[in-house]
Amino acid sequence: MRALIISEPVTKPKITASTPQPKENEPLTLTCVTSHAVTITWTRRGTSISSGAKLSEDHKTLTFSSITRGDSGEYQCGAQNPVSKDFSEPYAVSVLYGPDEARIEGEVFVRPGSSITLTCSADSFPPPEFQWKVNDTDTGAKTSKYGVNNAETEDQGLYTCVVRNPVTLRTATAAVYINMTAGRTTK
Repeated sequence: MRALIISEPVTKPKITASTPQPKENEPLTLTCVTSHAVTITWTRRGTSISSGAKLSEDHKTLTFSSITRGDSGEYQCGAQNPVSKDFSEPYAVSVLYGPDEARIEGEVFVRPGSSITLTCSADSFPPPEFQWKVNDTDTGAKTSKYGVNNAETEDQGLYTCVVRNPVTLRTATAAVYINMTAGRTTK
């Protein structure tokens, strides 16, 4: 007597994540939730998965022991059996990181009467928050740019930018010393 095997179609796969907002260098596990699958495959943006990820024996979970910003992207899992095949909707992984090293750009030698214009930047996801201090006093400025129009001698000093990622809660700091040079130019 021959056995008759009836296979049911696979259920549409869905990806779930161990954390919705993975931070860089922390673990992340993606799970392909489906039924009746014989084989499960994973892709990232249509390409292969990074070597830092490990597949479980049944291929249902993809685990990053220490995810990096380079692992960000859209992941999909596919489920297949002898009678059907289906794919999950793309699942976007956005790795939170930073801020990395803060930098300040701008002229540090300024004449009285001219303006001070500084720009602070740091690599971060999501975009960072900014705080500016002059000689350790908070200026209240919260943007990446800081300026003083019609600068005077007392505006000389240490200008510090503190960059903070609102999700990772990490900070980075940069500072420059603004020198007021020779007297006001007269016409």
